[in-house]
Amino acid sequence: MWKGCPSPARNFNGDGKLDSVVANEIGNNVSVLLGSRPGTFQPAVNYNAGIRPISVAVGDLNGDSKLDLAVANNDPSGNIGVSVLLGNGHGAFSAPTSYHTDVYGYSVAIGDFNRDGKPDLAVANNYRPGDIQGHVSVLLGKGDGTFREAVNDTTPGFVALYVAVGDFNGDAKPDLAVGGGTCGGCPPLSAVMVFLGNRDGTFRAAKGYAVGDNSESAVAVGDFNGDSKLDLATANLNTNNVSVLLGHGDGTFQAAVNYAAGLGPIYVTVGDFNNDAKQDLAVANLLANNLSVMLGNGNGTFQAAVNYDAGTKSRFIAAGDFNADGATDLVKANSDGATVTVLLNTRGTVASLTSSSNSSSVGEPVTFTADVHVTVQGSQILAGAMTGTVTFWDGTTTIGTVRHPSRRTTLTTSSLSKGNHTITATYSGDSHFNPVTSPPLTQSRGRGKVARRIWPCTPWRHRTSSYQIVSSGGTGAWRARKSRIVGKPSVTRLGKGCPLLGQNRP
Repeated sequence: MWKGCPSPARNFNGDGKLDSVVANEIGNNVSVLLGSRPGTFQPAVNYNAGIRPISVAVGDLNGDSKLDLAVANNDPSGNIGVSVLLGNGHGAFSAPTSYHTDVYGYSVAIGDFNRDGKPDLAVANNYRPGDIQGHVSVLLGKGDGTFREAVNDTTPGFVALYVAVGDFNGDAKPDLAVGGGTCGGCPPLSAVMVFLGNRDGTFRAAKGYAVGDNSESAVAVGDFNGDSKLDLATANLNTNNVSVLLGHGDGTFQAAVNYAAGLGPIYVTVGDFNNDAKQDLAVANLLANNLSVMLGNGNGTFQAAVNYDAGTKSRFIAAGDFNADGATDLVKANSDGATVTVLLNTRGTVASLTSSSNSSSVGEPVTFTADVHVTVQGSQILAGAMTGTVTFWDGTTTIGTVRHPSRRTTLTTSSLSKGNHTITATYSGDSHFNPVTSPPLTQSRGRGKVARRIWPCTPWRHRTSSYQIVSSGGTGAWRARKSRIVGKPSVTRLGKGCPLLGQNRP
């Protein structure tokens, strides 16, 4: 058996491909999966990460511009609450440095809680038998990848399981939202707790907000109604739904509104999955072996869940564009086998652009060909052929628009002026596929081919009667052929204004 949590997708080795890291609770390690060809990963490399590591947060913890890992440890002894693994910038990580947080660590988040420019850690701590206090531990960072001793905040009767960071009251001080549930012998409580920050690394007393009945409640932060005030979403395991709490912007929240999910929703993440600039939700359903996607309406409400098969025992999920096609994908950890599942978004598109002649002359026709296509094989079988238009641009000026995008969408023009032109092609998108713009192509345009007569000119020694143009180029260089020369055989240097050196012969 294996249980783990993938981090938000990040690029650990600087190659421009998104990577992932998964905490393996049974294996006492984390697996780093570096991105390979689009939508796939290289074989996992494992790093020791403490005792029963269960979740991961990613950030630069020592100020070297290289991503590091903070790993929550669900240690039964309570000795290790969080471990830190420093990255080398090439996708590898150091041995762990562990920190005590008094009770089981369950999730970890990164923020600058005392506003000193150095990243700190917040750890939500799981229930320990005989302890009915919900613990949130804060470890202030020293800026070099090490941390001070944990300071614990407690909430009676509340089991802290998931922690997220955000500025909920708009005072530029990081706050905490902590999702949790009840413990054996504790008063019934299914809530998300909000701790407002004091700027010095401490927090005010928690205020709780009721959510769906559950044994644990994962929490995510977003702006679901576009009012620039942070909102909350929780996954509710026992009631098979998701609770959405819209923020007032002052650190308080409206009552939860619940939306049906799959069977046993246990984790929720935020992303824009249909490219409409409105935040959506993706939910891992532990008991249904699938994921639910709820598209946002942009006003704080959500559409009915659409479920996708996703392997067995979906427990944790993360979002990212794993195949670099402009569409947000999902990766999930499978809790009953040592695997992850990647779900590629079928809305993804890519575009490239070529020219029939580069460089070309002024007035010469040139044909631009845009290769516009979907990236996920089979997506057009599900959604139908791409519709919409492809517009060709010269900088910000439209050259022309073509309907019915394809892998050979062409446009021919003779209108480009002399000089270099930055050409792009933009697909408009449609109801099933995302818009996309090609990388820019530099089209060079030279002087046109012209025939001209060069009038006779006078050499310094002998007169040349006439010259005739026989070839020309777009660079302004000319070559002439002698038609008749008068004078004695000698080398003749032409006078000022003549086009070339000539040679007299009998």
